[in-house]
Amino acid sequence: MQHRPTVGTVNDAIKSQVLYLRLEPGSEGSEIEHHAERVQGLLENFNYLRDPRNPNHEFFSSSFFQNFMVDMLFLTSMNLWKSVQGSTLDTVFGLGGAAMAATLKDFGKGYYHEIDSSSNRWRGDYLQAIQLISHMRDNPARRDWLDELQRHIMARGRRGLPPTDV
Repeated sequence: MQHRPTVGTVNDAIKSQVLYLRLEPGSEGSEIEHHAERVQGLLENFNYLRDPRNPNHEFFSSSFFQNFMVDMLFLTSMNLWKSVQGSTLDTVFGLGGAAMAATLKDFGKGYYHEIDSSSNRWRGDYLQAIQLISHMRDNPARRDWLDELQRHIMARGRRGLPPTDV
């Protein structure tokens, strides 16, 4: 049985140590205050799209984001990977970035509280992510890096498919 990513999956992963929302064991202070501060830092300048261990790395370098993209494309019942033409994932990256931003905003007070799940809320986050991608594509080195990452995600996802699906 394949794992099917859901909003709950994203919520659970965000609550976990993946994005360093939890206080380190033995740390003093309020878990709620720590969550709220960490969420604000992640939402600033798209930090949630960077590798938290290497915040100076490129956008979309977060292994959490990359794993989320593979799961979203290849492990859902919708078989989204079949709709990808070539290996361009800009739209999918925009949607994934919007999903992460929306979920992080639900933790903005330091605990999970769904703010609004309407398309209006997601639209702004999606358009911002698409604009970020557009700016990256304006720079040849960043464009090449993004293209290589997207090819890698598609290849990685295809390697995990049963032989009859490839």
